[in-house]
Amino acid sequence: MIDLNMKAVFFTTQRCIPALRASRGNIIHVSSVLGLIGGPPGSVVYATTKGAVVQMTRMMALALAADGVRVNALCPGWIDTPMIQRDNQAAGENALYKYIEGVVPWGRIGTPRETVGAMLYLAASSSSYTTGAILSTDGGLASGH
Repeated sequence: MIDLNMKAVFFTTQRCIPALRASRGNIIHVSSVLGLIGGPPGSVVYATTKGAVVQMTRMMALALAADGVRVNALCPGWIDTPMIQRDNQAAGENALYKYIEGVVPWGRIGTPRETVGAMLYLAASSSSYTTGAILSTDGGLASGH
């Protein structure tokens, strides 16, 4: 999990920096709302790696600003992906979906489509003054109850 969620983000970004400097491009890291808040039991390593991506985003935004490279992160909440579907099935009796409905202020799991607008915003030239931003698409979860 550390290799996939943290090291892969770092080394992939590092490898792309020369081209991004030349193009004055932008980077969008995908973290998780669990990188911002505490999560359910058993999510320590996952949340730690996602928190590292959040901090990596902030530090890279500072380091690359002088080069005109923007660095931001999207922190989705509980999104109905194959990984969540697998974990829900393993939990049995829709236990994960019931948990999500109980903790997310919006009262439901999100869809991948509901993260698209945030990603497009971060990628757009109209957000050219946005760097170091951490944008949550989480049904209000990071706001607490």
